Parts: sequence; structure tokens; C-alpha cells
Amino acid sequence: MGYLRLVGEQPCVTADFDALNSLADYVRDKPKAKVAELKQAGIRVAFADAIPAFRGHGICEGDEWINRANE
Repeated sequence: MGYLRLVGEQPCVTADFDALNSLADYVRDKPKAKVAELKQAGIRVAFADAIPAFRGHGICEGDEWINRANE
């Protein structure tokens, strides 16, 4: 399973969201590449990318699953 992006695309506070999202992409891409390598070797493995499922639910987005500031 890959890593998710914790923050949304639109900043709501002063922070370097692009850097955080880039780091999440980097952490996701390493195991994703390893899974592709193992598949090429004939090993039955699968990779689950969490980023699409989490889209819209990061910090500063309408339905936050992290930081639930509205509760």
C-alpha cells in the first residue's frame, strides 16, 4: 500500500503543502516501483495507491479525515 497525501491542493494555512505532497508521492513511489520490479520477476504482488481514495479528505479540504477541526 502506498502513502497518502495528508494535505489538500488548496492551502488554508501558511505551509509548504507542495513539499508535503511531494514527499508523500516519493514515499508512495518507492514501494510502487518495487512491486513493479517483483511483478516483472513473476512474483504475484499488487500495489494499492491510497492517494486517489483519500483525495478530498486531507487537511484543509471539505471532508477532513485528519485533523477534524470542526468536531
